[in-house]
Amino acid sequence: MAGVWNYRLSLGFDLFQVQSVSMHPALHEGDLVVVRLNKANSHHSFNKGDIIVFNDPNVKKMKLIKRIAYVPGESVTYSKLITVMDDKTHRPVAYREQQTLEHINGYFVLGDNPKHSTDSRNFGPIDPSQIVGKVFFTIPKENLGWLYSMAAWLKN
Repeated sequence: MAGVWNYRLSLGFDLFQVQSVSMHPALHEGDLVVVRLNKANSHHSFNKGDIIVFNDPNVKKMKLIKRIAYVPGESVTYSKLITVMDDKTHRPVAYREQQTLEHINGYFVLGDNPKHSTDSRNFGPIDPSQIVGKVFFTIPKENLGWLYSMAAWLKN
């Protein structure tokens, strides 16, 4: 799951810090992303390939970051890993199950690192009202030294 920490900015943008590897290689744990906020009642359109931050449909107050793979109105077929207990051996058995969603009503989002991502394959399409905003630009964690220096300078 790609949880993110939030740092409040102004002028319609927020800063989030990536907390997992689910969006690797595009985003790394520790990277900062500046997100253009999706204002209430706005009609921002989101496209395939956009990286968005949204409210986790399963965990209240948690935000996730994923890439839009399918947009409303499209159909999607995907493979979902299912694990069940074998009655004879009493061990878990995993198999893949094909699922098709016709004319989805929301955005189908995926992590770039599917083995380490909880995404629409698990919780289904997300409603546009769940979208916090679209990633505007990224500050790689390797380039954050100046930011921490500036914060220390401003604090003094």
